[in-house]
Amino acid sequence: LEPGPMIVLGDLNASPWSSTFRRFSASTGLTDSRQGRGLHTTWPAGLPALLRIPLDHVLLSAGVTTLDRAVGPVTRSDHLPVYVELAVQRPMAGHVRQRKAQGITPKVRSEAAK
Repeated sequence: LEPGPMIVLGDLNASPWSSTFRRFSASTGLTDSRQGRGLHTTWPAGLPALLRIPLDHVLLSAGVTTLDRAVGPVTRSDHLPVYVELAVQRPMAGHVRQRKAQGITPKVRSEAAK
C-alpha cells in the first residue's frame, strides 16, 4: 500500500468489541470514526436501536478526521446507512517530491488537494 490517508468502510460483519475487529484495528493503525459519538447501531435495521449491532464501520488512518457521523433511516436494506463527513489532509509537498524521486507519481483525486 502507498503511504497516505486511508479510509476503510463497509459491513465488516464484526462488532467493534469483537476480537477480530480489535486485531484488525490494531494491526492497521486505523481508528473508528464512531469514537466519542455513541454506538451507531446499524443491523438489523428493523429493530429498535438498543437491540441492533454496529456492524457497518468507517475506519480512518492518520490524516483523516471525522467532522460528522450519523446513522440514517430505514431503507430497503437490512442495514441502516451510515453518513460520514470527513476531512482529508493534503499531502505535504516534500512527501510528493520524495515519491516522484522514487519514480512514483502520487494520485490526487480531489480538487482541494491539487
